[in-house]
Amino acid sequence: MGELFRRGTKAIGVGSVCLIISKLIEHAPAVITWREFAAFSLMSCLIGWYTLIFEVESLTYYVLFPIHLLLSFVTSSLVQSYLIADFKLSKWLSFFPGFLIIYLLVWLFIIIRRKLVVEVINQNLRR
Repeated sequence: MGELFRRGTKAIGVGSVCLIISKLIEHAPAVITWREFAAFSLMSCLIGWYTLIFEVESLTYYVLFPIHLLLSFVTSSLVQSYLIADFKLSKWLSFFPGFLIIYLLVWLFIIIRRKLVVEVINQNLRR
């Protein structure tokens, strides 16, 4: 239960930053409603929980990464269709590139952060 809480709260932080960035990219007044905030928080928490699949040691990252990407995209699409009444297939197709860019940027940040943490741990072990 503690692991779910930890991953969920971290993901809500990442999701909040992504929400703000997406609002800035829209070139519209950056107004975030409570409904949007609640939906994005729930979505972020779920995506954070999806990262638990990476704990499965019997599968490779080449299998786990597409599963996580698909789960994240479906969840994000459902949130978008909840928030936008006329979210049709054509909007899904235009939504995917933006989703993919944000998804890859988040993973790039995570990979860089993990690498830096490992370097700090290795330096401390050498001492």
